[in-house]
Amino acid sequence: MDSTVLDDAFARQDTITQLIATVRRFGWDIPGGQDLVVSHANGYDYTRTGMPDIAWDDQDAQYGLISAFVTDALALLAVEDPKTLDGKAADAYALLAVVAVVDGALEQFRKPAGGAAGFRHPGFQRGFAGCLHRAGE
Repeated sequence: MDSTVLDDAFARQDTITQLIATVRRFGWDIPGGQDLVVSHANGYDYTRTGMPDIAWDDQDAQYGLISAFVTDALALLAVEDPKTLDGKAADAYALLAVVAVVDGALEQFRKPAGGAAGFRHPGFQRGFAGCLHRAGE
């Protein structure tokens, strides 16, 4: 078996694990964050333990899950004003922004082993650009 296929599979699982963890941290560290996660992050049940139940050998299922996580992250970033945050809350906001952008961008441009087009999240660039604009106002 080609090791590139395994590397991509492990990288994608790492992406999923990081996105879940940073959404959870946002919920724990942002004042009122748990309520925000419940009301704005509807792509996954973040109270659930363990890895998501998907067919891990199905790239479309993996991309769909990552797309749902990025959508949730962007929704959370959009409803919270980062200028009102400090300490752990500010760190949680920044971490979610970085993980959503870095992991989302990596997945956006990664080519699956079969050569098909990689992950494309329709609101990825527009959503994060709005978060950066709000943070820099």
